Amino acid sequence: QKNLSKVSIIRPSIILGGGDKFSKSLLTLFKMTLIIPLVGNGKSKFQPVYIEDVANGIDKIINYSTNGSQIFEFTSNTIFSYKDFYSFIISLLNYKRLVISTPLILVKIGVFILEKISLSPVSSEQLKLFEDDNIASNKYKKLEDLGIKTQDIKQIVKKIVIKNS
Repeated sequence: QKNLSKVSIIRPSIILGGGDKFSKSLLTLFKMTLIIPLVGNGKSKFQPVYIEDVANGIDKIINYSTNGSQIFEFTSNTIFSYKDFYSFIISLLNYKRLVISTPLILVKIGVFILEKISLSPVSSEQLKLFEDDNIASNKYKKLEDLGIKTQDIKQIVKKIVIKNS
């Protein structure tokens, strides 16, 4: 921002849809095992956003936005805790699964080992998303500021689960 007069910075939350790794990895894990490790206590929050909403936002910024430097936070209007998100997916799958809170250090060790043999459902990089809240700060512009009404992320998750069941 300091060096460019017209720059747009886009800070999306976790992006869902279009074959995203996040939901694919979770669905694979939920199908493979009866015991689902929940990183930490599952209380960290996130505000996922649909890929089409992100694409529409980028299109608007590229084609219509010329007002100097800007920062955008792309999120949906729905905030989940990881525990609530897991429960939501399990209910959509209509599976019986045991969700167990697992200390982050143990998950990191497991992922490190599984990454070495290409079997990890999540990457070490993705684990960072579980450590802190990933929600809008409300300090920056949003999709709504671009005239984009975000789609219902719960319905998007439902479609993803049904498509991949």
